[in-house]
Amino acid sequence: MPASIKEIAKMTGYSAQTVSRVLNNNGAGHRKSTCDEILKVAESMGYRPNALARAMVLGKFGSIGLLLSTNAGRSYLPSSLLTSIHDTLADQNLHLTIGRLPDEKLVDSDYMPKMLREWTCDGFLINYTDHAPKEMTDLIHRSRLPSIWINNKREDDCVHPDDFGGGKLAVEYLRTQGHTRIAYLHYRWGESLEDAHYSVVDRMEGYKAGMREAGLDPWILTKGHKIHQEARVETCKEWLVLPDRPTAVITYTSPEYIQIAGLELGMKWEEIPQVLSFSDRPVSIAGRPQTIVYLDQYLLGRAAVESLLEKTLNPEQKLAPKKIEYCVNIGPDKVFRLPPS
Repeated sequence: MPASIKEIAKMTGYSAQTVSRVLNNNGAGHRKSTCDEILKVAESMGYRPNALARAMVLGKFGSIGLLLSTNAGRSYLPSSLLTSIHDTLADQNLHLTIGRLPDEKLVDSDYMPKMLREWTCDGFLINYTDHAPKEMTDLIHRSRLPSIWINNKREDDCVHPDDFGGGKLAVEYLRTQGHTRIAYLHYRWGESLEDAHYSVVDRMEGYKAGMREAGLDPWILTKGHKIHQEARVETCKEWLVLPDRPTAVITYTSPEYIQIAGLELGMKWEEIPQVLSFSDRPVSIAGRPQTIVYLDQYLLGRAAVESLLEKTLNPEQKLAPKKIEYCVNIGPDKVFRLPPS
């Protein structure tokens, strides 16, 4: 069995109070040699802190929960986001507890409150990005536990990408490349925009605002319904054959459909409109690195943890949303950003 504080005190000859202070990082009033000796003996005896006893004394568990849905489409968790959350917590000597729950559990008025109490966490990061059920948000609110939503645009207590700003940024970058016939393409999430993730609307509206500010007319290529994957190449061919086709296209995601459509039409690579797509990781098509509107998920994760730690100090306060800006990733160590307003 691991040694107790009393056993370490007996071995070192110091009082249990002195040993406790040193092992709990409160040994500033003792000589360095004393602290070093106690720590060395504790390590040799296999001492491990009693987390439950420490939580009872401090009123904190030293752990943060990350709540996810088992529906991957609603809880996007790239490795850089998870790494950022873990690293930022580790810098504060905090632990990460991860829970993946099906949606029926997340809205269960019997299960959710019990789970939130028994997880022994000081606060929660909620990574449920798309149309969170009202029952779920009500249960989390009633728990009174500090919580910050990730990748979810809310009135308060959230951290999310600035998708509207990203749309404007894309237009400004393409204008620096000499383009004026700039179109926007997305494939819709759901049969109507009401079904879509908020970023679908925000990116398109940011594009429209950027075009109008530049004195240009927005040009939306998307039809009024969802374009399924198997129809996307053919849909792109319909506007690629126009004599006045756009010279550049901003697309929500999946730039490869435009490239494939152009090549199948017999176009040379340089004849295909320049494509600027949103992504949080490098994109390469046919071995060609693509310029992207890039979101650094590591920055998003760090901002989410910092907001949650601030909220744990005053759980009743409502924090203003934090927006993470995009940049245009042009190549290795070369990015484009809008100048400060």
